Amino acid sequence: MLAYPEICSVSVGFYNKGEKSTHHFGKLTKGKNNTATNSTIFELGSVSKMFTGTLVAKVILEGKINLEDDIRNYLPGKYENLAFEGIPIQIKHLLTHSSRLPHFVSPKWEKILKNVVMIHQNSFMS
Repeated sequence: MLAYPEICSVSVGFYNKGEKSTHHFGKLTKGKNNTATNSTIFELGSVSKMFTGTLVAKVILEGKINLEDDIRNYLPGKYENLAFEGIPIQIKHLLTHSSRLPHFVSPKWEKILKNVVMIHQNSFMS
């Protein structure tokens, strides 16, 4: 947190031998007395890709879904717009970020992420 002044809190969770443990450090907002709790919602960023990939691999091995499946098979209602040039968005498109869905990161996090990438690129180049 010291290297990135924009980030002023962190929460860590552990699961070991059936026991759960969580720890929260810092404040959610600088200068305010608001500490993270077990109910706080954080943006996960790229870490969610690992969780998603692992869970999708599990259900594929169990025969519950297929990489070629149209995602509309798993959504309630009709979503005619979930296709690109007539080709439906498939599970594999979501996993490989090739679905053509729009990208969104809040402007605040976009700036923070660009700074983190730049700092790390500079440290590797030195």
